[in-house]
Amino acid sequence: MPAFPKPTATETDPVASPVASSAAAAASAAQATADAAASAASAAQGTANGAASAAAGAVVLVGTKARPILPWATATAYLRGEAVTNGGAVYTANDAHTSGATFAGDQASHWTVLPGASSDASTTVKGVSKLSVAPVSAGTPIAVGDNDPRVVSTHPQFAAGRYWVNGPGAGNANSQGTEAQVCASPILIPLSCTLDRIGIYCANAGSTGAVIRLGIYAFNGGDPGALILDAGTVSVTGTGFKVITISQALDAGWYFVCAAWQGAPVTRGNINALTANLAMLGNSFVTPQDGMYSQGFVKTGVTGALPDPFAGTENQANAIPRIAVRRS
Repeated sequence: MPAFPKPTATETDPVASPVASSAAAAASAAQATADAAASAASAAQGTANGAASAAAGAVVLVGTKARPILPWATATAYLRGEAVTNGGAVYTANDAHTSGATFAGDQASHWTVLPGASSDASTTVKGVSKLSVAPVSAGTPIAVGDNDPRVVSTHPQFAAGRYWVNGPGAGNANSQGTEAQVCASPILIPLSCTLDRIGIYCANAGSTGAVIRLGIYAFNGGDPGALILDAGTVSVTGTGFKVITISQALDAGWYFVCAAWQGAPVTRGNINALTANLAMLGNSFVTPQDGMYSQGFVKTGVTGALPDPFAGTENQANAIPRIAVRRS
């Protein structure tokens, strides 16, 4: 029997070939396993990155489009990677599918919970350390956290135990006003708080019976609207700072403070007032007048409790009473 020469380096040994092919297949399978592991790691990183991205803007990137994170809904077409909220948690879709009748029925096959994320932004968001998404219902509105750098939580002047005054600082004078007339002007309360004092400064005493009634109104489209507080009256038969103790919680925002000369005295108390207009506050008016400015609002005929609502008229002729409130 003739001897066959051994194959050269460029030839294939017909006996060894199946072994080599098997080894190559095993190597290929191992590489595929490694690629799958890398892909899974990449997907996990993508999920983590998605959580970090969503934390900043309440959306997730699905393909090339940003999709808002909304509560899960029935009969809805979802894309792979899309996020929803359900039961206070956030989930990402494992695949593209149309949702069924219940989330519980879909969860095992189609959804994976996103660790560390919460849908209740009104109570759990602290800056952007947790996921901020659309509320599950109107009863749980989105609110930023108390350590969010975009939220001002202090003010250099509006501090506990300090008085805060309406209007700009210039143009101080005194005013005796008009009997039974209420003068209201805007005041900005920069932080949500409770006020414990409201007062005025009497520069010249009125005669027997002279009082000033003080109060706070809601801001209604630029006008004083509903009555928030009728603080009562303070005597101005003597000079000095006259205050009334109150306890009034207010959210941050614009309000109107007011003062009314009452008591029908022979001489009304002369109190600190603003003679400069309110242009520094962003002046506006409905009825154009010479000078094109407003000194606030007035209402006449108020001999007792403050009216609710205010329903007064624009004031250009009278000085604005300086009214101070104190944060408790």
